[in-house]
Amino acid sequence: MLLLRGGLLLRSGLAAAATPQALLPRDAELGLAVDPAVCRGDAVEPAVLERMSTDLLDHRQRMFEVMEGSSAAPVVMLTITTAEVACMHDNFLQLLAKAVPNQHLVALNLDETAQAMCTRVRTDTAIQHCVDLASWYPSSASEGDQQPTDNSGYQTCAYHLAVATKPMLFRLALQSRIEVMLQSTGHGANASVLMLDSDVVVTGDIGSWLRLNKPHEALLATAQQPYKPVDSAGVPSTGFVFATDNRSTPLLDAWIGAVVTSDSFV
Repeated sequence: MLLLRGGLLLRSGLAAAATPQALLPRDAELGLAVDPAVCRGDAVEPAVLERMSTDLLDHRQRMFEVMEGSSAAPVVMLTITTAEVACMHDNFLQLLAKAVPNQHLVALNLDETAQAMCTRVRTDTAIQHCVDLASWYPSSASEGDQQPTDNSGYQTCAYHLAVATKPMLFRLALQSRIEVMLQSTGHGANASVLMLDSDVVVTGDIGSWLRLNKPHEALLATAQQPYKPVDSAGVPSTGFVFATDNRSTPLLDAWIGAVVTSDSFV
């Protein structure tokens, strides 16, 4: 795995609690009415995560069609958006459009608020594809009249639920991109997908740089969040993940498995 310095760490602990309960008070005030059956304290029930990883296949055709629309793009960027960061996503899109004209961005929206905002925001250069995944995401976090806010509360169940979607959605996007490339070019190499958090500020064509400079043996390229001691290798940041071909699939499967079965995951 290639580690790129910088980026934000999203580290999640799925610590088990004694009894299932709803989200923290702050989340309730924001209208984040995640079903208590989804949560056990601040953790997500493993059965829910396992079901998510299976049910995502229902959206395979939709993801394939989106990737077909981006088949000519050297790199497809990917973001995962909820109501809590929808305004941040708009800012991300506008800055991306200035930095990398004609960049294709696939916005995976986990609730109705995020999808509605995505479909009404456009730029003259960046090409945004809005994918509605509200029916897949096990949350009623976004009611029709809810106003977008800043975040879902660090280390809450809503936060863990959103972070857990990353390897699942990234794997589906990469596999769909590979299938499109196989149909259009006859091979699945260089089916590049770059997943970014919407608080990352894109100032240049990092996707093209990665295509040229990522070592062939690297399965994934990520940002790196350093930890003490300073001479340690640091840990990957899930706010920046890049892959190009099927060789990444076993590692992504292991990541999904860890999310579903472990008490903690990065």
